[in-house]
Amino acid sequence: MITPRTSLSLGQWTIAIPGTPKARRALGLLLIVGGILGFLPVLGFWMAPLGLFVLSIDSPFLRRARRKWQILIEHKKRRDQIIMACQTGDWSAVNKTDKLGEKQVAYR
Repeated sequence: MITPRTSLSLGQWTIAIPGTPKARRALGLLLIVGGILGFLPVLGFWMAPLGLFVLSIDSPFLRRARRKWQILIEHKKRRDQIIMACQTGDWSAVNKTDKLGEKQVAYR
């Protein structure tokens, strides 16, 4: 049996989430509703994507979409590193292992 995640990583931030599926669904839906009501002073539009992010733990469709976005962002960061290395000549950051856990080859 796969154990559910107890936290989600958004770049440099880590967000703790509830352990039970019912609590995760409730939190995700509340965040989405709060995001829809983002024009109110206390709430914000940032809550809707965060709610989808929390719901992606239990939903295969949302999980696939989140994973595609994560891969897209990692590839963009990787491409930017290569461009910067070409411009500066410093290849030390390019030859490291990326966040996806795949070993990268040297680009020299």
